[in-house]
Amino acid sequence: MVVEDLNQFIYIQSVQDKSVSKVYIGKESRENEKLYSLPHLCYKINATYFNNNMDEVIVGLTSNMRLYLNDKLFSNECTSFLLNQSFLAFVNSTSGLSHELFIYDLTRSLPKPQTP
Repeated sequence: MVVEDLNQFIYIQSVQDKSVSKVYIGKESRENEKLYSLPHLCYKINATYFNNNMDEVIVGLTSNMRLYLNDKLFSNECTSFLLNQSFLAFVNSTSGLSHELFIYDLTRSLPKPQTP
């Protein structure tokens, strides 16, 4: 027997207003949820739940090396990231000379995002 999850969804970023939305798919799809508006288009978006599945975090990376957590700038030197329910790992490249790996435990509070 195959049981379908009726709450399946994907995250989509709009080209027009750069907003990230949760789009539900399936037989009984619900109305789309607009979550955040970002200042830039992201070429990679990932999401997870953390803090005992209570908080949802959207992570997006732009082509100009900006890493966003939800609608906040987290790093402006990021080259790549990996996200799962336990951790966020990302690599920063400083002036192309050195690379630093940062790993954050998502069961704890994340540091405050950068201010532009």
